[in-house]
Amino acid sequence: MALPVPYSYQQWTGDGSTVDYQFNFGFLDQAHIYVYLDGALVAQGAAANEWQWDGPPTDGKVKLGTAPAVGKVLTIRRVTPQDQRIVQWTDGSYLVSGDLNTSDTQWLYLIQEHTDILNRVLNGSDPIPGPIPPPPFSFWNKYARHSDPNKGTANETAQTIDSVDQLAGDSIAPQNGVDAYVMTLGAISSRLDVIVGDGAGYPGAGNVGQQGKLRVDVSATPNRLYYWDTTATAWVEIRATTGTSATVDVGSTTTLAPGSNATVVNSGTTNAAILDFGIPRGEKGDPGPGIEYKGPINPTTTPPAGFSSGDFYVSTAAGTPVAQWVGLTTVAVNDRLIYNGNTSQWDRYSQAWIQSNWSEADSAAPAFIQNKPTLGTMASQDDAASDGKRYGRQNGAWTEITTAGGTNIGYTAAVDKGTITSSTGTDATVPLADATNAGLFTAAEKTKLGNIADGAEVNVNADWNASSGDAQILNKPTLDFLPLAGGNMTGSVTATYRTVTAGAFDLSTGNLWQCGAIAVPNPTNAVAGMSGLIVLLGAPTGWGANFNWPAGTPPTVSTVPAVVPFAVLDSGTILMGAVTEAIS
Repeated sequence: MALPVPYSYQQWTGDGSTVDYQFNFGFLDQAHIYVYLDGALVAQGAAANEWQWDGPPTDGKVKLGTAPAVGKVLTIRRVTPQDQRIVQWTDGSYLVSGDLNTSDTQWLYLIQEHTDILNRVLNGSDPIPGPIPPPPFSFWNKYARHSDPNKGTANETAQTIDSVDQLAGDSIAPQNGVDAYVMTLGAISSRLDVIVGDGAGYPGAGNVGQQGKLRVDVSATPNRLYYWDTTATAWVEIRATTGTSATVDVGSTTTLAPGSNATVVNSGTTNAAILDFGIPRGEKGDPGPGIEYKGPINPTTTPPAGFSSGDFYVSTAAGTPVAQWVGLTTVAVNDRLIYNGNTSQWDRYSQAWIQSNWSEADSAAPAFIQNKPTLGTMASQDDAASDGKRYGRQNGAWTEITTAGGTNIGYTAAVDKGTITSSTGTDATVPLADATNAGLFTAAEKTKLGNIADGAEVNVNADWNASSGDAQILNKPTLDFLPLAGGNMTGSVTATYRTVTAGAFDLSTGNLWQCGAIAVPNPTNAVAGMSGLIVLLGAPTGWGANFNWPAGTPPTVSTVPAVVPFAVLDSGTILMGAVTEAIS
C-alpha cells in the first residue's frame, strides 16, 4: 500500500552531488524545522556537516554543506510544539486576526503531524526521524514472530504476524486472534483470501490450516466451493440441498371493464401458485376509412376526382397516366388504383396471369398442375401425328373422335343467372349461389368483394371445443375440475384451512375455517348455498348476530378441539349445526 502524500515532512535519496533542497509544507517558526540524514540529526550551521537556510526561511530552501552520499535518505521535517501554546491569551487581550490564525494553525499542524505518524504505522513503514519519538512506534515493531527465538515465552519481543506465522500453528495461536500482535498485509491476505484452484499445496508441510478457509475449484463446471476442515485435515465441498419444486397453475380468467387495470392474484400458496387473471376488455375502436369504389377511369387522360385515402378506381386503358396520378409511372387495363393517405400517392395492383404447364415437374413452381390424372396410351391405335385423327377412351378402349354430330356450346349472361347453350341438346342454367348451393354471384356481390382491403380480417369467436380452423384455441391449459352433473372422482380434493379473526371472516375465500378463543364476527360475502366447517381450537367468547343455533343460543364449548358445521341461508342468516367436542 502506497503512503499518502505527507503533510509535515519530505524525503529525498542522495545522489552524491545535490546540496540544495526545497520543501513545500508550512511552519510557524524556523526552530520547528529539523534535518536528518539516515535518521541522524544534522545541526544547523555553515560547516561541511551542517545545513543552513538558502534565502529567506519562508522560501523553504535548505542548503547542506556536503551533498548526501548516494543512497542516503535526507529528511526535512516540521515538529510543532505540542506541550505549550504559541499564543498566550490573558484577560483584557485584544482578539487580533493574526493571533487567532496562529493559534488555529498550531492545532492544524499538530493534527497533520500525528496523521503522518499514524499513516506510517498503518502502512508498516519505519518511524519518521525526529527529536520526539512518535508514541505509536514506542510499543510496536516489525519483528516477525516466527523469527523471534523467544517466541511463546515471557521474553518474546516480536509484535508482528506475517504470512508465515499465519500458518505456523503456534501454541498461542495468534493467527486466531490475539490483540497483542499486529498482522501484516501478507498475514491478512493469507487468512482472508479465497484460494482458487485445487488447493493441493495448502497448508504446506508442518503448517496448520485455518478452520473454515474457503477454496473455489474453477476447473469444474459449474465451479465448486470448499472449506478447510482442521479435524479431517481436508477440503470439504459445500453443497446446497435440493428444495421443494415450486408449481404454477392457471386458475380463473375474468374479463374486466374497459379501462381498468389488469390483475393477477395468487389464490394458491408460495410453492404451489394458482394465478387468477383479470384482463380488461378493450375499448371499441373508431371505424377506419376503408376502401371506397369510385368506378372505372382512363388514367392516361383523366385525373382522379379526389385524393381521399382509400379511393379506388379500375383502369380502363394502358399507358402513361396523367401527372395527378402521383406515384404511378404506367398502368394497364383492369389495374386496381388505390390512393394511400399514409404515403400521399397512388398504389397500383395488377392482375397476375399464370400459364399452367402440363410438363412442369417442380411442385413449387406457379405453373405446376396439381392432381394431374394418369392418361392411358393408344397401344393398338394409329397415333401418328400425321394422320389427323383424334381419339378418346370409351368402355376401356380408344375410339376415334369424328367431327360428325359435334355440339357447339355457348354462354349467355344475365343479371340473375347464367345460361350454357348447346347447339344439339338442352341448355343448362347456372343459378345464383344461395346459403346451401354453389353458383354465380351478383354484380353487387362482386363490387362488395372488390372493396375488401388487402389483409382485411374477419373477427371469429373462439370455440373451446374447436380442433381446427380460425375458432380453434391454441395452447389451451389442461383444467382439472369436477363436472357439475356429477361423475366418478378418482383423485382427492383438499381445502386450505383459513383462520377466523376478530376482524375478518370472508366466506368468498373458502369454506374450511379454524378459530381460537375469540368473538367470532358475522361473516362477509355470505351467499345462499354456501356451506362448510369451523374447527374450534379454543372456546369462542361470543358469536355474531347472524349465526342461528339449534337451541336459539350458542352452546358453551368446554373441550377443544371441536367441529361445528354451517350452511348459508341468505347473506344475513347462517344456520349452525351441533358442536362435536372432545375430538382427539
